[in-house]
Amino acid sequence: MAFAVEEIPDEANLFRKVHPNFFNRETGMVSSAAFDKDEMSVNWEKYRSAEQSADEKSAVVVALVAGDCRELKQTVIHTPIEPDQEFGPNQSHAEICGKKTGSVKTKLKDKSRIVWRRAEVM
Repeated sequence: MAFAVEEIPDEANLFRKVHPNFFNRETGMVSSAAFDKDEMSVNWEKYRSAEQSADEKSAVVVALVAGDCRELKQTVIHTPIEPDQEFGPNQSHAEICGKKTGSVKTKLKDKSRIVWRRAEVM
C-alpha cells in the first residue's frame, strides 16, 4: 500500500463535490439529495483542498466536519485510493458511511457549507 489509512479527527473538514443537478443557482442552496449515498465519497482537507476536490462537472464543493457526521451516527473512514486503482491516486479519499434517511440527509445539508463555487455558477 502506498498510502497509510489514518484516523480522521472530529475537527477535520471533508469536501464533497456537488453536481449542478443538486445545486439551485437561484437560491444558492444545495439539495439534500447530494447526500444520499450510504457510502458517500469525500476528500479529507489534510491532503486535498476544496478547489482540488472539484472536477469539470462540479457546481460547488461543500465542507462537512467529521465530528458533525459522527454525531449523526455516520462512520467516517479514510479510504485512500492507490495509484493502480480506478480514480487513483487519491490520498485524501474518505467515505461517510451509514444509512442516509431523509432526516440524516437534511441534517448533512444543513451542516454543510459551500467552500468553492464554479465561476459561472456565482
